[in-house]
Amino acid sequence: MGVIFDVLFFLSMIFIALGIILLLIKALFKKGPSFKKASILVASSLTVFIISGIFMPELTPEQKAKVEERKEEKELAAAKLKSEKEEQEKQERQELEQKEKADQERKEEDKKKEKKIAEQENMKKEQQETKEEEEKLTTPKNAVKENIKNEKSKAKINLSNAKDAKSINELLKKDHDRIDNVLLENNIAIVIYAEGSFWSETSAFKDFAIDSTSIMRELKNNKNLKGIGFVQMMSMTDQKGNESIERTIITHFNKENYDEINFKNFVNQIYADSSNFYKVSNGYWMHPSIYQNIEEKTLNGLPFVPAESSKGFKMVSDITT
Repeated sequence: MGVIFDVLFFLSMIFIALGIILLLIKALFKKGPSFKKASILVASSLTVFIISGIFMPELTPEQKAKVEERKEEKELAAAKLKSEKEEQEKQERQELEQKEKADQERKEEDKKKEKKIAEQENMKKEQQETKEEEEKLTTPKNAVKENIKNEKSKAKINLSNAKDAKSINELLKKDHDRIDNVLLENNIAIVIYAEGSFWSETSAFKDFAIDSTSIMRELKNNKNLKGIGFVQMMSMTDQKGNESIERTIITHFNKENYDEINFKNFVNQIYADSSNFYKVSNGYWMHPSIYQNIEEKTLNGLPFVPAESSKGFKMVSDITT
């Protein structure tokens, strides 16, 4: 009996829905059965629905148990779905965290590599600078050795017996292209350097000392000489813009002086401190505009000497005038 009421209950629901649909079609499209028939269908179906619902037997304990079981299954399924969703979200978060961690580690590794490369570059730079410093320190020594070697080869030049300025001039010019001329008067040889280009007054000061030391070493054994002087010629411009070739550096050594010089050691001293050449001389003079532009550390305390106070200035000037 309960089954019949169950069937009637569900059928009445279907017919109620069908009747409502027919009423809507009739109202909207003016088609289908009349309002009366559709209304009777809905009313009768509703009556059956109410009656079958009243007389529908209650669920048996077994049915209730099944309903509860289905309900629990649905709840378990929903809980499982929720758990799976949470697990998936957790896994996605972990993957994201791992990815972020990997990215961070990669960035740190890149920074370490960049730092290592920078340190290597700095080390190379420091090594290069150290090498350059060492080369700077060893260059004068090498230059001295080279100069000594050159001096030995130049010893083959026979300057010990030359008696006239022409012979001395020709022999010296073979190895000293800066020489313009050599004058000889009263057994004093005056070496005149041609006008040249220098990086600065300081370089002119140094080159003059180095070249003159080398030449004096070659002439020291010439017994015909009583002294040696050196003159540097340069182009000078006065305040009105007029140019002229003038004497700018002058030094003089008498024979007694340069005979006492140990040239083997003196050459090294001049490379290290070119001011010593002027200090050892019997007299020196420099044009004021040259002297004032020489670096103080290069002068190393060498004072300015006016022309009238220079011992060798008048003598050398008279010969070169």
